Amino acid sequence: MTRMTLRIPDSLHVRLVEAAGREGVSLNQYLVYLLAQGSASPYSVRPVPEDEVREQRREYGDFLEELGSVTDAELGAVLEERDSVQPEPGLTEELVERLESIRSRRAGR
Repeated sequence: MTRMTLRIPDSLHVRLVEAAGREGVSLNQYLVYLLAQGSASPYSVRPVPEDEVREQRREYGDFLEELGSVTDAELGAVLEERDSVQPEPGLTEELVERLESIRSRRAGR
């Protein structure tokens, strides 16, 4: 990895630190992200041949079939075994309660 020193105005530094904080990442991570976004090649769209589309659909169908399915009870049991974690910043208690209520109703079906 390469280290780089950059002189920037204090006001820009403050704005970048605040933006990184809003994103919940370090200033370094935020700057790397911005630099990567700025250096990425432009997005381009290309037509996909119909036979390739059919093959992708077949592979996706095979993948879904291999995954199988689970019942709401099985899913609930897996979720109950998970470690409890703190909600992400900005996720209010009210929203968490609403989501838990919906999950509980679905599990009761």
